[in-house]
Formats: sequence, structure tokens, C-alpha cells
Amino acid sequence: MEKKRIYQVAKDFHVSSEALVSMLKELGYEVKSHMSVIDDKMFKRINEQFKKQHAEAVKDIQKKKKISEAISNEREQKKPPSPPKAPPKIHKKKKSYPKQDLNLPATGKPATGKP
Repeated sequence: MEKKRIYQVAKDFHVSSEALVSMLKELGYEVKSHMSVIDDKMFKRINEQFKKQHAEAVKDIQKKKKISEAISNEREQKKPPSPPKAPPKIHKKKKSYPKQDLNLPATGKPATGKP
């Protein structure tokens, strides 16, 4: 493996370099910053750690999915049957008549109020 810096490996794993530095410190490696070089042994441990975390996350997601399915099934069994729906109401339209403008005289001009 070519020499890679911590920030480059962090980018490959889609994590921050600070998170990778803290992970390496938890694993017992002495790293100073994101510019420290990672050797093959460190890379293998990082890869194992991410695989382990991924497997745990998948198990957790599956567990939560089973729980939510059980809850939804339980709710469906407890739900009383819904009463039959009433037929929709039919509204009759009222007849509409054309509006008459009372301000207009028979000549078609607006009324001014003067004879």
C-alpha cells in the first residue's frame, strides 16, 4: 500500500479526519494529527473497525424494523372495524338569474341623478 495520510483515508471512508484520529488513538496508535502517515497494519485495523460498526448498525436497523412491524401488526389487530360510510350528499344547484344593474336607465348610460 502506498503511504497515505489520515485525512486521505478519512475521505475514503467518508468520515472526518478528527473522527479517524480519535479512532486510531482509541485503538492504541500514537497519531499526532490528520497529516500522520497510516501504514498497512493501521489501515487493516481501521477497515476491520468500520466493518464491525457497519455490521452492528445493520443488526440494529433490522431489530428496529422487526419491532415496528410487530407494533403495526398489533395495531391492525386491535383496530375495530370501521362503520360503513354514508353515501355522499348530493347538492342541488340553485337556479341563477342574470343580475340586473339598477343604476342604469333604459338608455344604457349611467344615471347621474340630474333630470
